[in-house]
Amino acid sequence: VHKGDGQGLYWVCAYANCQARIVEELGEEGPLSSPFYKALMAAEGGAVLVIDANSTVTTRMWCGFENVVVASRGKSLAISTAVAGKGHVLTAAPAPADFGVRRRVIQEVPPHEAQRDREKQFPSGRLDDVLRTHLEGATASNEHDKA
Repeated sequence: VHKGDGQGLYWVCAYANCQARIVEELGEEGPLSSPFYKALMAAEGGAVLVIDANSTVTTRMWCGFENVVVASRGKSLAISTAVAGKGHVLTAAPAPADFGVRRRVIQEVPPHEAQRDREKQFPSGRLDDVLRTHLEGATASNEHDKA
């Protein structure tokens, strides 16, 4: 959630559902009644998808569920990763870091151009993995997660 002042509030979804009690967490209504879903729906800004070196998020059922919810509700999704210690992020609109960017000629760059320049550096292979996600083959540590 971005507040326009460079500050943000983030919630880590890994702590939403107690995996040891997943059946109780989901209840009879399934994932749409879970704490995970409720928190995602309450998020005003959207979600951040963090892609590790193995693109594990593209193979996990809960990550796929989160992406479907974000897309179907029209929420924004930022996609981030790191390669060799350098962070990369794709955003729907210019990020706070895109404002006030200057080029060598001491000319301020319009935010949408700074966003484009920043996103050119995003590792295309990791984005390809996200675009090729197939939930039918997704994995889950608990079989109830796939129901």
